[in-house]
Amino acid sequence: MNKSVPPVDELQSWMEATYSDKSLTHALIEYIQSRGKRQMNGICQNAPYLNEFAKEIDQLWWDNMVDGGIAKKLFSLQHDHLSKKAPHVNIRTWAQNVVKKPADHTPTMAVLKCIHTH
Repeated sequence: MNKSVPPVDELQSWMEATYSDKSLTHALIEYIQSRGKRQMNGICQNAPYLNEFAKEIDQLWWDNMVDGGIAKKLFSLQHDHLSKKAPHVNIRTWAQNVVKKPADHTPTMAVLKCIHTH
């Protein structure tokens, strides 16, 4: 899907500004833009180190993700990335912000859920 949803742009900007892994950011954004119609496993096929994460997301399903379900593997992948690329960023702070992000964008998630169910 080429047309981006503004809240997705906000999420992408936030992830880029917080030293998120680029492949992980790309995969999440593409998954959200597809509204769960594409499996994460297919999206991540060119990034084998994301395989476990993709499997977790595919097991969570779109409805759970829209409701705030987050794959645990996301945090270990990001921790590894931060330790190499931005050791000054605390993974706990990053994780707390990721968990808060859906709450900060409740209207965003509501819009995505409405788009999914209609």
